[in-house]
Amino acid sequence: MPPKVRSPKKQSQDLSESVSVSRTSTRNTGSPSSLPSSSSGNVNQFASPQKNNTSMIAYVHQLSPPRRNKKNTMDYSTLLLQTEDTTKEALCYSKNKRPLLNDSQTSRTPIKLQRFTFTEDGAKLVINDMTNISQPLPTECKFQFQPPAAKSYPNLTIDGIKRSSNDGDLVTFAGKLLHQANSTLVGTKNLRMADAIFGETTGTITVSLWAEFIQAVQVGKVYQIAPLQVKTWNGVKKLSSTPGSLFTEVSHQTQLNEIPLTHGMPDSNESTTTVLTGVSINSVHSVETYFHCVNCGRRMAHATAAKFIQCQRCGAHMKTQKCQRQLCARLVVQSGEEQVQLTAFEDVLKQLFPDLGATSETGLAEMILDIDSVSVTYNSDSRIIQNFSIFEK
Repeated sequence: MPPKVRSPKKQSQDLSESVSVSRTSTRNTGSPSSLPSSSSGNVNQFASPQKNNTSMIAYVHQLSPPRRNKKNTMDYSTLLLQTEDTTKEALCYSKNKRPLLNDSQTSRTPIKLQRFTFTEDGAKLVINDMTNISQPLPTECKFQFQPPAAKSYPNLTIDGIKRSSNDGDLVTFAGKLLHQANSTLVGTKNLRMADAIFGETTGTITVSLWAEFIQAVQVGKVYQIAPLQVKTWNGVKKLSSTPGSLFTEVSHQTQLNEIPLTHGMPDSNESTTTVLTGVSINSVHSVETYFHCVNCGRRMAHATAAKFIQCQRCGAHMKTQKCQRQLCARLVVQSGEEQVQLTAFEDVLKQLFPDLGATSETGLAEMILDIDSVSVTYNSDSRIIQNFSIFEK
């Protein structure tokens, strides 16, 4: 039988790969290997964005729905890979490879990964269009599917969230759903969102519910939710659902079940404003010029010299000159020993400075700081100034 002869094209390809391996000082042994734990001190060898010549056998867990990156240039999914001796966070940037990962997760069968890369810090494995995903031989996979241990998030009360949590913190929270607003479409991808008010024995808090979570809850029910992300809006702490949030209805917490739906809700006749008289302005945090969308009326990007602009809320395109231009100042006033951060919009700023048409952002900041003492009335929840005047002794 005559020997097999490889084509020149195949020989060239093999030679190219051989040179590549030599340059990177990486040898492909051909045997399956799993990713070592980050505690092994070997992470840096995987930090290179170049092709990785090792292979990995893994089970897929926690594959997220596709989401948009911060630069709004591509979709990606997050996932967790269970190898023989560790687990590894991963990112999938390939639309074609995601169904293979989903099939593996659904059927609980292992996959064999080749030609994958890592993020620059080596913390996460990256799957892209160059990555090869196949089914390993029975002799290559020597471990069984194991559900990952559930992550633990601090279980906080509403009072604890407002006092000690920071923006971006992930928390566990249990409370009764007291009110849920109608949903609205948000952003260029028209994601559906609804604000809900949850209450427990220490107070109430607003939770932004996204997508499928809007229909998953019912007013009057008690839920334990994990994780929720802490957000701050106009100085007020809020919570927001995440793609991995789990809502569990609980009935055994008698205290929460007995909370009335009116718990913590302001009376319709009760004032929610605060009045400060004769206070000084410590600083002007920022002065911004922005536009209002002609379609949905929402605030858009900062002022721009571009001829056209797109609303990030409703996705509409429009001429910049047709948008209403507005000014907004964020300032800090000194009330006794307390510093209060407040927001003043253009209608309120005109109570002090009637003609703002040609005023620059820097000029407005200097005009505000030039006032010795002011009286302000503001909304206690949103910290938005409603009345603004110079205090005369």
